[in-house]
Amino acid sequence: MAPRYLESSDSRLNPLVLASHMIDMPSTAMTTQASDPVDEAVRLHDLAVAAREDRRHDEAERLARESLTIFESADPESPDVANVLLCLAGTHEDRADYAAAQSFLLGIRGTLAPFAASFLLGQYEPRLVLLVGMSFMAAGAVLMFGAVREPAPVLEAAPAA
Repeated sequence: MAPRYLESSDSRLNPLVLASHMIDMPSTAMTTQASDPVDEAVRLHDLAVAAREDRRHDEAERLARESLTIFESADPESPDVANVLLCLAGTHEDRADYAAAQSFLLGIRGTLAPFAASFLLGQYEPRLVLLVGMSFMAAGAVLMFGAVREPAPVLEAAPAA
């Protein structure tokens, strides 16, 4: 089955027409930086979506805000503005999920810890209970260190020379 752009009646989507136009373009038009502000906003939005999928929330928010600024200055009534706002809202929702999970787990720990400690103190020597408690705290610190880390830096493609 042929790709959709080959079936399209729109000649602008035909790869042969696109290639013939690219031959006539000056080399500055073929760089990675978009010359049209809307194209740049689309590129930033795509990067924001990718960053959100990779759970790099700060970067996703920054890219979405930049894209939103460009889209709003070009056409505030554009459906693209709504798409970027949805991405931005999703980033905030993802962060809220982490905060809610952390609060829930801290609440469970705070509620169950006294009961577990009183049971263990009735069964074992206090030094052993202290050692077990400290072991759990150390294991939790190691797990948190592994879970909370700096995101990998994003490598951007170098402009074509």
